[in-house]
Amino acid sequence: MAHVTPLHLAHLPPHIQIFASLHTSVTNSPEIRSQLLASNHDYDYAFIDATTLISTTHILTAIFRAVNDWMAGRLKTRNVHSEVVFSLGPNNNIADTLRRFGISDKTTSLLAIKIIDSSSLPPQPPSTDVTSTNATTNEPTPPFAPQPHHTSEAQTQIQDFLTSSITGTAVLFTNALIQQHSDIALIRKVYKLPVPNTANAKKGGGKGGGNSVMNGAPDEKERKELEVQILGIMALKGT
Repeated sequence: MAHVTPLHLAHLPPHIQIFASLHTSVTNSPEIRSQLLASNHDYDYAFIDATTLISTTHILTAIFRAVNDWMAGRLKTRNVHSEVVFSLGPNNNIADTLRRFGISDKTTSLLAIKIIDSSSLPPQPPSTDVTSTNATTNEPTPPFAPQPHHTSEAQTQIQDFLTSSITGTAVLFTNALIQQHSDIALIRKVYKLPVPNTANAKKGGGKGGGNSVMNGAPDEKERKELEVQILGIMALKGT
């Protein structure tokens, strides 16, 4: 059963619903990718290779920018889900960014993001079942702190779809698990960030099933500095 985490991002209107679901040991990425290429609307998700992410803040920043551009009518890609993937990139090359950060046939660590404008949905009765989990193991960093969220019909439908569509191991969307699957060498390569002299980093092995320990994992201070550099690059894109 897929774990679906509802996210609330501060400064976004409450009718925007955002859900995240992380999967490891995925074996059917080629099939998922083929459905995306066929424009199957059932697969209207942002499917992201999780090895390209440094932290939960990394992806939440991309979501925040994509949703803002969506609401302002500034999308550069086909829809808000492809915009999430595009927002991760270091430049405005859409095709290259979707290739580097989106799902590939070799992806084994997969993050699925679903964004819904609930103002266009029929009203739903309130629920007392609270199932959200915190997306970080450290203190949340405003304005990207996941908040408690009541289970909705949309969340149940997303859970059912991802459970039937992704062959792999469903895990919680947490900062620790995102970091566990980060391919640090690949991330540095994509963002053109130099390897510190003190880092015991190995040459990037390519996108797929990266492991931070096997790919020159930085200590917590170095990881935070890397995250700050990446977020700065993302913020400057298109300015």
